[in-house]
Amino acid sequence: TPLRICVYGSSSSKTPQIYLTEATKLGNLLASHKHTCVNGAGASGCMGALNKGCDEGNGKIVGVIHEMFIVDGSDWCTTGAHSVFHTSEMIKGGEEEQSGMKRQILVAGGEDLQERKKLLVKGADALMVLPGGPGTWDELWEMACARNLGFNNIPIVCINTNGYYNGFQQMLQRGHDDSLLYNKPEDIVHFEDSAEKALEWVEQTVAKQKKVEKGEKAAEGKNGSSSSRKRVIQTRESALGGTSYWSSNGSKSTSWSGGKLFNGTNDDFTSIEEEEEKDSSSFVSSWSIVTFLTGIAVGVAISTSVSRSR
Repeated sequence: TPLRICVYGSSSSKTPQIYLTEATKLGNLLASHKHTCVNGAGASGCMGALNKGCDEGNGKIVGVIHEMFIVDGSDWCTTGAHSVFHTSEMIKGGEEEQSGMKRQILVAGGEDLQERKKLLVKGADALMVLPGGPGTWDELWEMACARNLGFNNIPIVCINTNGYYNGFQQMLQRGHDDSLLYNKPEDIVHFEDSAEKALEWVEQTVAKQKKVEKGEKAAEGKNGSSSSRKRVIQTRESALGGTSYWSSNGSKSTSWSGGKLFNGTNDDFTSIEEEEEKDSSSFVSSWSIVTFLTGIAVGVAISTSVSRSR
C-alpha cells in the first residue's frame, strides 16, 4: 500500500558523501515502492540527494516551504528549490493538493516555522530521519515528544548511517534507565543502520497499526454508537510521597502515553478505562440540587443579616 512518508535531513552543501549516498538510496526506495516523499524541498545536503534519488525513480515528491522565501512574487521554485520542483505548482497551505501531480510545492504561512512543520507531517503515515543538524534535530524531537505524550502515533525511524545517531539512541536509553520516560525508547524513536532496513520497518509497523485500527473500528461498530466509546487515560504517580500530580484547581491531572496508567516506575503500569461521555441527565440533576441548596443558603444569610440590622 502506498504511504505518505515525511523525511527530515540536512540541507548543508558540506554534508559528507556517505550520508548523501544513503539519502539517494532512500529516494530510490520510496519511488520504487510508490510512496509519496514529503520533505523541505532543499537542493543541497541529504534533502537534495533524497529528491534526486526519488526523481530518478519517477516518484511522487511534495516539497514544503515557508512563504518568507517567496519575495515580491519571485519564482523560488526555479532559484531556491531542488531542480525537480522547477515545473511544480505552488499550493498555499489551506488549499487542496493535486492528487495527480508528481511534483508539488506546499507554501506555509505564519510568523514562525510552526505552520510549515504541521504541513510537513500532515497526513503522514511515518517519519524518516536522515543525518542532519539542529534544524533536523528540532523537527525530530518535537515529533518524538508528541508521540511520547500520545498526541500522535506516527512511527519515527532514524537512519543511523555510520552511527550518526548513536548519541540520541544512548540518550533515550539513559532517560529510560533513570525513569525519566513514560515509554520505552524503542516506542518513541526507532533506529536502523540503512535506508532499506528503515523503510522495511516503516512498512511493517504501519501495516500492523492499520490492522489494529481496523479491528478497533469493527469492534466499535459491533458494540454500538461512538458515544459509548471508551478511552484509556494515564496518570503518573509522583516519586515524592507516592501521590499523583494535581492541578492548581485541585483536580487530578492526567497525561496520555500508550493507554496505560503509570504508577511510579516504567515497568509498573495499570490500565484503567473511563466512559468518554458522561450521562448528561445525571449532571443536570446534580447541578439542580447544588443550585437549590445554594439558594437556600443565600436566603438564610440575607434573613440573618436583616434581623441583625434591626
